[in-house]
This record gives sequence, structure tokens and C-alpha cells, in this order.
Amino acid sequence: MTLLYKQTYLGDGVSSPAPDAPRPPEAPPAPETPAPEAAPAPPSPPRRHRRWLPPAMVAAAGLVAVTMLAVPLVNANGQLKRANTAQATTQGQLAKARAGLARANQEVAARKALGAYLQVYFTDDGRILQDQSRLNRDCDAKLPVCGYDFSAMQSDFQTFQDDRSHASAPATVSAADAQLGAALSQYITAFRELNLAHSPAELADAQAKLTAAQAAFATAVTEVGAALGTQSSPV
Repeated sequence: MTLLYKQTYLGDGVSSPAPDAPRPPEAPPAPETPAPEAAPAPPSPPRRHRRWLPPAMVAAAGLVAVTMLAVPLVNANGQLKRANTAQATTQGQLAKARAGLARANQEVAARKALGAYLQVYFTDDGRILQDQSRLNRDCDAKLPVCGYDFSAMQSDFQTFQDDRSHASAPATVSAADAQLGAALSQYITAFRELNLAHSPAELADAQAKLTAAQAAFATAVTEVGAALGTQSSPV
């Protein structure tokens, strides 16, 4: 620090240093502000030591887990069983329905065959009845048309045989139908031999066969009528 001197002249001419000016009082030092203390760190939680579960608790927990998993499986299995049961029931119902439909179709087919056979039987048998009645009337009266009536009757027997062979006879009349076919064949053969007879012996033989065929035909018609539940008048 540089000191300034003032020279003061005294009487003897000697200058003496002037006394230092009084220093201003120094300001008191500012009080030191203490630094804020850091907040104490929270105490760390006490370290937990792993506890080993007893085997019984582990087994119980496993059982609970398995049970929780098994419940949905059991429910799903029950639903599947019910679905299978319902499906089996449906299949059984469908099988019964198919069997009923098959029986219905068989019954329809049987009725259809019976209707076709009845149509043939009543149509052809009725025609022969008319031929027989006309033949008896004309021949008893010794009319010239007697020969024509005879030929018409022979043709109608052959038509009856052809129609019967093309018709499917129901099972209930199959035996009687076979008997009817044999009688028709006898009638057709007797008519043919009667047309070809040239001697009295041949004519007598043909007439005997015609009489036997007439009896066989009457019996067959009766059997067929009984089998059909309808009695037809024999020739």
C-alpha cells in the first residue's frame, strides 16, 4: 500500500510526514450462510432372505393349478360327449326315417304293381266272360256268327296270357297267378287243336281238352279272386 505523504513545513523549514488519514472502519465480514445439508437417504429396506416353501405347500399349489386347468377340460369333454350323444340320437332318428321311407316306397311300389295287375285281371277276365256269354247264345241258336265268336274268344285268351305275363303279380297272388297262367295255356292249346281237328276222334279229343281247360281256368280265377280279396265269377 502506497503511503502518501504531505510535506508540512515547519518553522525550521523541515518537512515532516503528515500523519496517515484515519482509515474508514472496515465492514464486518458477512456472516457465512451454512450450506443446506443434504437430505438423508431413505433407509434401504431390509433384505429379505428367500424362504423355501415346504413340499406340502408346493404340492398343494400344483394341485390347485392342475385343478384350474382340468376344469375347462372336463367341461369341454362333457360338451363333446353331449354333442356325440345328440349326434348318435340324430343318426338313429335318420336311420328310422330312412327305414320308414323305404317301407313306404315298397308299399307304394306294391300298390302300384297290385293296381296294374288288377287292371289286367279285371279287364281281360271281363272280356272273356262276355265272349263266353256271346258264344253260348250264338252257338245254341246255331247262328252263323258262332264260328266268329269262337275265334274272338280264342284271341282274347291269348291277349289275357300276354297281358298277365307283362304284369308284375304281387307276392300275395303269385301262386294263384301261376295257376292262372297254366290254365290259360291249356285253353289256348285246346282252341288250337280244335281248329286243326279233321276227324271225329280229333274233334272229340280237342273238346275234352277244352272242357278240362275250362275247369282249370275257373279254379284259377277263383284262387286269384280270393287272393286279391275279390271273388270273380268263373267261366
